[in-house]
Amino acid sequence: MQQKLITFAVPCYNSAAYMRHCIETLLSAGEQAEIILVDDGSVKDETPAICDEYAAKYPTIVKAIHQENGGHGEGVNQGIRNATGLYYKVVDSDDTLSPDFPKFLDALEECERQGGVEGMQQLKHARAAKVYDFLDNSALFHPCAQPGSRSDMNVTFRTGDDALDKEFISGAAARGLLNLKGHRVAGGMRASLYNAMPMAGVDALVDYLKQFEVEHHV
Repeated sequence: MQQKLITFAVPCYNSAAYMRHCIETLLSAGEQAEIILVDDGSVKDETPAICDEYAAKYPTIVKAIHQENGGHGEGVNQGIRNATGLYYKVVDSDDTLSPDFPKFLDALEECERQGGVEGMQQLKHARAAKVYDFLDNSALFHPCAQPGSRSDMNVTFRTGDDALDKEFISGAAARGLLNLKGHRVAGGMRASLYNAMPMAGVDALVDYLKQFEVEHHV
């Protein structure tokens, strides 16, 4: 059997009035998901029976676990102990997923195609290294943080001239390089290189940094 992409653990305690809606939205993930329904010692309603009902109806997706009441934390731990998915997410039994939930699964699949968490970590370092490499060798731009104290996610830099910084930000925006304005107190520029940023976006930023430097005769 192919490993599930994600495990959803759903701690349930006297949740009969609303848990079905939660489970139905999770089922939209299909065979990519494993849904673990943890009945946390419910005695006041049909929660145990509903858990068993879904486990019987969707045997390749849903597991039902019954335990003595241990609280929400123990429900989470029980899910962890029984999870087989590559990723793990706790969903409260009164939660529902938005209609664009499949996009979340698409993002997880893309993460796996790029090497999983370890691969994304390597890409994160590579994106930042490309920008820092230029800044460390630039005659115009200067990184704000010293090596050893730098963020891979937010690369801060400046020219040392507020007017030039503003010109750079304006020119970048005209080229589709947005939100480069630095913190309102610190000033300068800040390039946010989060996981959704493709390497092509980093290349476009570095190309403009080089162009701006040449245009200003540095």
